Amino acid sequence: MPSSISWLDFSEADQRRAREIVQLFSQQDSRDELGIGTIRDALSDAMFPGISVLQSRARYLLFVPWLFRRAERRSGRASDRVVWVHNQERRLIESLRRGGDDSGLIGKVAGVRLKIVPSMIYWSALHRFGILRHGGTQEQIAGTAGQPSSLEEALTELVERGDGVWDPNIPSPPDGFFDMDVASFVLTHSEADWLAERVVTSVPGTLLAWLAESGTTLTGTTAAWEDALVSRAPAPIRETVHHAEMFSLVLLGAALLYNLLLAERAQQIGLTQYADKRDEFEGLLRDWSAEMEAARTALTSWDRAAFWKLVTDINPRVAFATRMFVERWIDLSVAAPGSLAHDDDARRMVATRERQQKGSQARLVNDRLLQQWGGNSGGKRITFRWSQVQQILNDICSGRSARAGT
Repeated sequence: MPSSISWLDFSEADQRRAREIVQLFSQQDSRDELGIGTIRDALSDAMFPGISVLQSRARYLLFVPWLFRRAERRSGRASDRVVWVHNQERRLIESLRRGGDDSGLIGKVAGVRLKIVPSMIYWSALHRFGILRHGGTQEQIAGTAGQPSSLEEALTELVERGDGVWDPNIPSPPDGFFDMDVASFVLTHSEADWLAERVVTSVPGTLLAWLAESGTTLTGTTAAWEDALVSRAPAPIRETVHHAEMFSLVLLGAALLYNLLLAERAQQIGLTQYADKRDEFEGLLRDWSAEMEAARTALTSWDRAAFWKLVTDINPRVAFATRMFVERWIDLSVAAPGSLAHDDDARRMVATRERQQKGSQARLVNDRLLQQWGGNSGGKRITFRWSQVQQILNDICSGRSARAGT
């Protein structure tokens, strides 16, 4: 029987977070083995609000409202309209496949059996960018669309084309879109301009807005701080990126040490499939130590008070224990990165942190789960959704470069 997720009575934000957690299990660089995800996500939101690890292409930000606005014309209950939208989203999979570009296609493997449809993935972004102008679940929006709940809303809607739920200036869908014959991820010039304007207007002062306004193609770097364009951003934006870069560099060491401990434990209990992992992670820790030494000036001058203010302004609920773990790790690793692979305090701190986070499910104390390790748990640099940001912004940039009116 196929697995599925039931959302019960949670808020849309809770549902979005649950979907992202499911996706994170399959991404090595996003695994949160040591419980630092709240900090990672705060930094991601500071740079790229509205973007999540599940998103892939920019035109989904139009596909979803096009379908919901068409659903408003249908009679019946709100739940029936949502079901209709979800079914159309599944039909859209083959429509896009026939269009010849399946890069970033949601449902590429699952097809019509897809459970987490694009509207679930993009719902929060639609609200964040002001495309969807009211909060609520999909069923709530489907049930209230076009139905003013007060005289004030009714008067507002008279001015705004009778639609108070969605932005009234959403570009119209292309002819034949609802036939679901052939569709494309390629944005028209007017669609791309409108999406860029929505991003710039809704999240001003962020790296995402600055990049969208620049209209420049991003060049395929692995992290924002490696992109030459980002180095020309205004000083407050560069400072945020610098905080993210320092955090990513320093916490990589903790992830690598955790994997080294797993490799050593695997060796102790005779898991021969991981026989070469101890040497591998010792080598990676040496490479990391060299990076830390090369960045010593930046690390010692890093304004950690400003870093924590940024993080807690975005998420005031970062746990005290998480903050203390990160602070202590920064102190240890900046002082002597080359010795941490065999430092008893560092090893004990990482092992204790995993047990605090996972209890009996911690791999360092649960040999059954260690057998399912896979050889690398979160042992890559955190890149803060950069690959998703590049694809979405490059979609918009390509559309804006197209001939106006196409």
